[in-house]
Amino acid sequence: MISVRTTAVLGLVATLLLISNTSAIAATASPAMRYQERRDTVIERAETRQENRLERREEVEENMLERQGERQERRQERRDDFAERHAERLTNRFTFYYERLSTVMSKLKTRFEAMAKEGKNVAAAQAKLTEAQTALTKAKSLSDQAIAAFKSIDPAQYESQREVALKARDLAMQAREQFKTAVELLRESVKLAKEASI
Repeated sequence: MISVRTTAVLGLVATLLLISNTSAIAATASPAMRYQERRDTVIERAETRQENRLERREEVEENMLERQGERQERRQERRDDFAERHAERLTNRFTFYYERLSTVMSKLKTRFEAMAKEGKNVAAAQAKLTEAQTALTKAKSLSDQAIAAFKSIDPAQYESQREVALKARDLAMQAREQFKTAVELLRESVKLAKEASI
């Protein structure tokens, strides 16, 4: 017969064996479970990184599109202002040329009339002055056309009105050449007047 003490010892041994078997099972299952946990963690982190990359990529694309839109707006604003500013510059410049040359021509005309009264032959100088006045009138007409053409350009449709802008530019260049021609004719008339006064 087994004593109580032996039964208690056997119960203790059975418990210890049970605990040791459970821990052995746990010990052998533990690396597999740890591997699975690590694998899940790695997969989770990779998914998180991928999501972050996608979010960053979307943000970058949004920023890029936003900046591109801003650049287009700035370009459009510059184009909007281009024709208007150029028309203002041309108005100022051509008005100055016209007023200045008109003043010089009227003074020369008065001077040539006085020289004619003195008996000097200034017919050739007066003829050149008349040519200069004609060139000035033509320059004024061309400059007004160029300014009107630049003002007529619709900034919202600048690209489609490129031909109009090029024609306006050509008119402005022709007006400038006519102003230069008027100046040259004035110089010639002064030179002829000096020769007549000798």
